[in-house]
Parts: sequence; C-alpha cells; structure tokens
Amino acid sequence: MNKAIFLDRDGVINIDKNYVHKISQFEFVPNTFEALRNLREMGFKLIVITNQSGIGRGYYSKKEYYALRRHINKKLKEENITIDAEYFCPHSPEDNCRCRKPNPYFIDMAVKRFRLDREECFFVGDKTADILSADKGKIKSVLVRTGKGGNDRKYNIKPDLIFDDLHSFSKHLKENWKPKVLYLGNFNWENHLRGRNLFRGLIENGIEVKLILGKGLKYFLMLIHLMKRDFDVILTTGKPCALLAILTKHWHKRKIIFDVYISDYENLVLNRRLVKDGSLKAKLLKFLDRYTCEKSNAVFLDTIKHAQWYYTYFDLDKEKFSHVLIGSDDERFHEMKIKRGKMFNVLFFGSFAKGHGIDVILKAAKIVEKENIMFTFAGKGIVFDEMVELSKTLKCKNVEFLGWVEQKNLPKIIAASDVCLGIFNAEEIKVRRSIPTKLFECAPMKKVFITGNTPAMEGITIHRENGMLSKLGDEKDLAKCILEIYSDKKLKKKIEENAFKLYKEKFTTKMIGKQLLDIIRK
Repeated sequence: MNKAIFLDRDGVINIDKNYVHKISQFEFVPNTFEALRNLREMGFKLIVITNQSGIGRGYYSKKEYYALRRHINKKLKEENITIDAEYFCPHSPEDNCRCRKPNPYFIDMAVKRFRLDREECFFVGDKTADILSADKGKIKSVLVRTGKGGNDRKYNIKPDLIFDDLHSFSKHLKENWKPKVLYLGNFNWENHLRGRNLFRGLIENGIEVKLILGKGLKYFLMLIHLMKRDFDVILTTGKPCALLAILTKHWHKRKIIFDVYISDYENLVLNRRLVKDGSLKAKLLKFLDRYTCEKSNAVFLDTIKHAQWYYTYFDLDKEKFSHVLIGSDDERFHEMKIKRGKMFNVLFFGSFAKGHGIDVILKAAKIVEKENIMFTFAGKGIVFDEMVELSKTLKCKNVEFLGWVEQKNLPKIIAASDVCLGIFNAEEIKVRRSIPTKLFECAPMKKVFITGNTPAMEGITIHRENGMLSKLGDEKDLAKCILEIYSDKKLKKKIEENAFKLYKEKFTTKMIGKQLLDIIRK
C-alpha cells in the first residue's frame, strides 16, 4: 500500500522564523517527533516539499541549506524517524520556475517515484500555496495553524482539513485509521473460537483482513504475502507464525501484533508435565515464549491477570502487553429454541484437561443424584478415561459421557441444557488468571454459567446476578450452586437475562474486534 504525507517544512515541522537556514535558528514545533512516528506507524511515507526562495534571493546558499538538512535528518534519526524524500525549490518567485509551490511538480515526481495512490495521500502545510499545490496535485490538503496558519491569503483556496498542528492531525488519523491487516495463524478454523473472533471482529469494524492459516505449504504462502508488503500490520496467532513474521521483519518492515494465547512452557512443562523441566526441549520452549513476545511490537492475552503473569514471569516490557477477551462467536452461539427433556440438565463440555476439575463435578453430581438432575459431559482429552473410571467408582447414576463433539455441534447441546459448568481445579494456578472459554459460548445462548471463583472473574461475573461462582475444589459448594438454580426458577431466569446482557455489552464479536483495533492503533 503506497501512501504518503507530504509536508511543508517551515511552519509545519519547525517554527517559522523567516528564511531559517542556520542550525542555531532551527527549532522543531512541539510534539513533531511523536506526530511523525504516528504517521510512520500507519504506513505513510514522509515526503518534504519546501520552497527555499532565500537561496534565489541570495540570503543563503545551497551549501547552507544542505548542512541544515543533514542536521534535521540526524535529529530525526535519533528519534528513529526517517524522511523518505525531500524536494526543495531554490528559485525566487520571479524566476517563474515549474518546481515552486503551488505548482504540483514535486508531488507528481514523488507519486511516480514511489507509485503512490493519490487518494491515500495528504499535503500538510501552513500557507495557501501548500493548499493550492495539493489541489493541483489531486491529493487531500491539511492546513495547520502553526507558522502562517493560512493567513497569508495569497491564494483563494480552502483546505480539506484544518488542525492546530501536525501532531493533532496525526492523532486524528490514528484514531480513525483503518489498517490493512495480514493475519497469520496456525489454528483450526472450526474449533478455534479465539481465531474466528479476532478475524470476524476486525471485519465487523470495517477493517480489511487477509487471513492465512498455516499448514504445510500454507507457510510458503505466508512468506509470499510477507514479501509483497501489501498490508499495514501483521497479526499472528501461534508461535510458528509469529516467528515467521519476526524473522522476515527486516524485509517487510511492518509492526507485529502477537496473540500469545498460551505459554507453551507453562502448559507442557509446569502444568501437564509432558516435557521434563530442565531438558533441552523445556529450555527451547521457555526461550520461544520469551523471544516471540520480546521481538513483537505488541502482545496480548485473554485477561489482565494472564498478561501480568506473562510479562512478570518472563521479565518482559509490560508496556507492550494488553488483553483482549476471547469473546463470543455471534454466528455460531446464539439463543436457540429446542425441544427439552423433563430432566434438569447440567452440561460440561471441554478438552478434559486436568485443570478443569472434572473430578469436582462428578463428586457434586453424586451429592445431588437423588434430584431430577442429569449431568452431561461432552469432549475428550488427557483425563477422559480417568474420569469415566471415577464415575464408575462413585456409582454415579446421573452422568453420561458423549465423547468428542465438534464445536459446530455444541450449540444444540448447550441449548438443551439448563446450566453450563466451567473450571473448578484448586491446584492449577493458570485457572486463577483465565476466563473459561465456555462463558463466551453460554452467555449469548442465555444459559446459567457456574465456574470457580477466581481473580480473573472479577469485573466479569457477579455471583447470583449474571452467573454463579463456586469455591475452587469444593464439590459441596458446587452442588449447592446447582441446587439453588434447580429450585429457584426466578433466580435462574434473572441470571439468564443478565448473562445475555453481559454478552451484548462485552462479548460480541464486534466488541472483540474493537479491543484489538484499539491495540493496533496505539
């Protein structure tokens, strides 16, 4: 995407002191560095076009002009800012040259050189000559009130936009910026709620997104798109995709936003203990967890607590960390009318990980087995066989296991339930800083959601208002929560309505996209 900000110099970048040509005279307009960085981050090329009639009038020489330009560029380089091109007219007005503004000569030259899209370009100036030059060059004009502020009145021309200074213009652009996003992910579209929400959320906020999911030759396709550079920002989900974007950054030169989602070191080494701590593989996992975040420009996880743990544990810059909720898939999960049985149905669905605390649920089921309550378990995973055996040991007569269910088939199962369950393991620390994904799938379907009371749920679920919070690892308290919903229809109805209200306020796909877009714009 080839777009540019054309900039007058005196009165826009620096304070106009009439024929500025000495280093001692030069002074940047306040906040100019931040303004130029903002414009750079949005993918604009920066091109200076300046009339320097002082040379033609004999007030100073080209040599003095070039010396000052080197000084300016040095100061900008110290702030990691690069000017892509600078054109200057050394003639006096009487010379009637073709390069002096308001002639669009230099605009046309830059458009051809950088293959710019005129509709995506702006000219920022403080004089009417700048505004007329933009008009003749068929690009948008911006008048700033610094310098002459348009008060020269030499030409009868009105600008497209007016701002106090370059900084306020850059902020306006950034707040309304609609970046073109290249989204690289290595997840399964059908079963990965997170990835679908990020993609659709950006689309619903009017953002153009190119999604490439990695598998086999798809990584080669990702590389081709990275080389094309036809985007403003890279969004990555999954470390292979993040690494590909990081290792090619010297070429594409675009900002990388990394959706961490989970720490592989914590998941495989500390929690599931599938990899021995201290082994070469464990060290590699830990290095990659840190490296991918360190080299990305911005990083986000699902909750504030999760983000805080990540940057603290891996000793990373907390300023680049944010959080974006998992959110709800509006297309898949919504209120659904379905024929119900006579039993009060309590549903757990998930991957049967140790942290889910399914043993706590089974023990709670045993406690309430004399009531007209049925417990349904959908899913399969590492502790599945162990939990089936526990159910037999407990002699639970009110429990059924459905096995693995594709996510696209979950809505009907959720619709047939009265209560959905979250996570209850008291030993796994990660549980305390994550919001169960199940909440985002149940709330839009107006279901009562019961989960363990953890710090991550603060500000999300209010006990007996829009959900139920149970003590972690306590089957008696979980059974009590279930029985309360079972016996109190008014409470059940209130929680269902408030859960749906919470979804509309915080969990919609569009809201998730807005959270992500705010991170990109910052």
